[in-house]
Amino acid sequence: MTYRRLWLALAVAGMPGMALAETITFNPPDGSERTYHLEMSVRFGNPDDPGYFDDTNHISALTRFVANGRNADDQFMIDIYPLWTVFDSGMSTFSTALGDIPDDATDLLREGFTALVDLDEGRLVDFSARGGGEMPDQMVGQITEQFEQPVPPVAIEAEEGWSTTADLELVRDVDVTVTKVTPDQVFVRYDGAGPFRKLSGVSVLDRETGWVERSVMTYETLLDIEDKDGDHIRQTLAMAPADYPKGVYADFARDEPEWYPMPEGPLPPPEPMPDATQIFAHPFGTADEADDEALSLTLGHTAAIGDNIGRFEIHDVRLFEGDRPLETRVITSEPITFPGYGDDPFQTYIRARPTGIGDAREDLARATEVRADIDWYPPESFALTLQPDADGNARVSRDGVTATLSPADEGYELLLSGGPSDYFNWSFPEGSDVQGMIYAGDRGADWLTPTESQVRLLATPDQNALLIALKADEVPDEVRVRVNRFADEPAMTRQVGFLTERGERLNPDSEPKKQLLFRDGEPVALEDIAPEGLESAALRFRLPMLQAEHCDAKLAEPAPLAGHALTFVQKAPDGSGYQGTRLLELQTEDGIRTHFYDHGTVEAMLECDSTLAWKDAGITPDSERPWQIKPEMLGVDPSMTIAEFNDHFRLVDKNGAALALVSPDSGRLWMDDTIADALFEEGYFRAAGKPARILEAVVEPEPVTRRFTVTFPELPAPIPAPEEQEDAQ
Repeated sequence: MTYRRLWLALAVAGMPGMALAETITFNPPDGSERTYHLEMSVRFGNPDDPGYFDDTNHISALTRFVANGRNADDQFMIDIYPLWTVFDSGMSTFSTALGDIPDDATDLLREGFTALVDLDEGRLVDFSARGGGEMPDQMVGQITEQFEQPVPPVAIEAEEGWSTTADLELVRDVDVTVTKVTPDQVFVRYDGAGPFRKLSGVSVLDRETGWVERSVMTYETLLDIEDKDGDHIRQTLAMAPADYPKGVYADFARDEPEWYPMPEGPLPPPEPMPDATQIFAHPFGTADEADDEALSLTLGHTAAIGDNIGRFEIHDVRLFEGDRPLETRVITSEPITFPGYGDDPFQTYIRARPTGIGDAREDLARATEVRADIDWYPPESFALTLQPDADGNARVSRDGVTATLSPADEGYELLLSGGPSDYFNWSFPEGSDVQGMIYAGDRGADWLTPTESQVRLLATPDQNALLIALKADEVPDEVRVRVNRFADEPAMTRQVGFLTERGERLNPDSEPKKQLLFRDGEPVALEDIAPEGLESAALRFRLPMLQAEHCDAKLAEPAPLAGHALTFVQKAPDGSGYQGTRLLELQTEDGIRTHFYDHGTVEAMLECDSTLAWKDAGITPDSERPWQIKPEMLGVDPSMTIAEFNDHFRLVDKNGAALALVSPDSGRLWMDDTIADALFEEGYFRAAGKPARILEAVVEPEPVTRRFTVTFPELPAPIPAPEEQEDAQ
């Protein structure tokens, strides 16, 4: 349960005032609180073993801390409310929001806990459940260990460049450095490495109160100090306020770091600036199930402009059933835009996970829509060109952006630094064969992987600065860099509704997904009917349902079999789904024989006193919602079964294909269901697609007789048994 210990440990360790800080003290006013979003990656194993990176677990959490000042014994009181935890092993997921914890633990978590901390010694004095419930010994032990994790034992001076060395419980001789100071915040870096443990991290501290604002820490610990070649635990923890507008991620890699080719050739020219109609091009987005505990929100864009599409922020996210908000809250990832499919060249994706202590599955099943406010920040772009000298040195600056190329141990380093909303692209000359790895501008310790380093961007002064480690056989002639600078204020904020599968199904403005009525083709007209089953010496005619009511079949001349007359009987076809047909099948009068090998040639007659025709029903589908049809428009009684409706009416698209009806719930309509079962709240039933016409079956008194000459096959020779085949050889 190490991940639980480190989660709360970091939250407390980030309160530097707990170490008798002179400049920054943890002394917020009573009732001051912070709610943190935590993301953590955990790997167990030997870093030298194949598959070490594959076995990565992820933990997510929301926790609320409330500072309650000091008691009479000068102990600081902190109330702690766990709001949500997810543990994802890659094979299974545990979530407090999906009913994965027992009731007694649920009650304890909802009530929260109170901790008494000795700020002078940085240790837990007492810990108890706020509701007075009895805490299991295992929980007491875990929480005690959480608060016994060490905190920085030195005062943090709010002076840029100030540093000291401190001994922490996990890592000795940790270098603590202040990298930047602003009127409101202090940025701190931690680096330390001992024989069994090492640490590299960054944090942002609130100068006035001592609350941690954002923090990233990466630890590696040898599990058995007697076995230096044994297993390690490697953890990267990222923490920020729950309402932080950018994404919070831990190390997401499941593959060993490797060098990969850098882009080559000229940078494409800037695309034209999109407008709001291209960005918010559709009335709704979609909310699909991404996995067992998340929804994937997708917003399509009609602009085909790549990086020039802009940046998005999402906030005020809520689940709705119709217009009624649901209790379950969700937490979202940072929006990411990718090339799309279909009519949308690009799409923006957002992962939304339910949070809480309880079971949100009922709300997720009932939800019809996820509503959110989305801010759109369009970019402006400009380019920089570096022309290195013979040693690989180059530097260029423009409009607050600096690009620096310099030699490094393994080759070169490209450092890109700019404003808080800058995004970079780069490219090398054709054929230069440059390979690279991407780190944060403040790379951290050299043992960090690229993805572990990138997490540090959450809590560094320049949150978009990148350091690209490069390998090349020779110094490139030039390096081209494009800067996309996003606006400081959104050009537009739009409330977007992302429809769930249920919401899309129930939304009258949403065109239902196309579903054909017939899986294996529509029934053929009377003039196109031909005998079936002859390959197995059977004889049957497949007729449309209403047509079969007006037809009989017989043999032109009697052809008895073993004293039994042959006759045609009407029966339902084999197979599932609606076929819209009946069979007239030849059999002996006792019903025993239906196959007639060696029965020679016969003449069969199909006689019908009327002919079925499909004609326009004289009803034009609605121009805006053609899939919605009221029963009274067709004179249909709600008690009519779906099979009867399909026998009498066809809803056909522009290509003439018949469409099925949509079920109002997540299931399917069965043939013995009624039109009443297919009605939505507005009193309509819906076509599964976009009907262009409505056809009605008309039976007209036009007699038709058709004759067919049929020859039954001979009885196949039996296949010898294996032993008989061997004897014959």
